[in-house]
Amino acid sequence: KKQKARQYLGGCCKICGFDKYPCSLDIHHLDPTVKDNNFKSMRGWSWERILQEIETCVLLCKNCHAAVHSGLVEIPE
Repeated sequence: KKQKARQYLGGCCKICGFDKYPCSLDIHHLDPTVKDNNFKSMRGWSWERILQEIETCVLLCKNCHAAVHSGLVEIPE
């Protein structure tokens, strides 16, 4: 389900385009106030529930994800 969600979000980092290793791509919530705290355990969720959760997300590689959270990089519109 996680790989399907990554593909749904474009399959590559929204900032740098990295797509070599799917395990290096993170689902990032643009608005953390709407993030379900149980998101890490989405394995048991239905695909419909996952889609609902990731509608406000983007895919970022681990490096860009860390840079966004550090305030060094902004996510392009």
